[in-house]
This record gives sequence, structure tokens and C-alpha cells, in this order.
Amino acid sequence: DLCEQDTELGGCWMREIRQVAGRMFARWSQENFFRYLIQDYDFDKMISFGVETIDMEKTVVNPQYRKLTYSRGFAHVSLKIFLFHFMVN
Repeated sequence: DLCEQDTELGGCWMREIRQVAGRMFARWSQENFFRYLIQDYDFDKMISFGVETIDMEKTVVNPQYRKLTYSRGFAHVSLKIFLFHFMVN
């Protein structure tokens, strides 16, 4: 390849537009990946790149599931209280 480290848009006139577009998309994807990694996971503040083993038997509850289950239980109790007051009166 004659144009190794050139800018993708105008630096190398020998490439086809599809090849340029593919390389630009790959570059943007990589930049977005690292941008979100830094924003969401503080990737740039990591001290070491060690590997830790995780417990595969540990159950992790989905926060949305927990919230929905709580809401369902709250609605169920509220309905029971309403029906109790309705039956008493």
C-alpha cells in the first residue's frame, strides 16, 4: 500500500471511495469505543491491566427486574389494602 499513514479523506488519491469509507467507519468505530470506555468505565484511570477471576456461580439481579418486581409487589399490597377498606365499609 503506497499510502500507509496518510489522512483518509484526501491524502491518498489511489484508493477507491468504498475502501476509504470502510477505513473511515472502522476508525470512527474505534474512536467511539475508546471514548465511551473512558467516559463510562474510567479506562484512562486504570492502574493495572491485571486479570481477575470471577465467580461464575454468583447470581446478579438485573436492576430493571428488581424495580419491576418491587413495583408489582407494591401494587399488589396497595390493592389488598384497598379491597380490605372497601369490604369493611
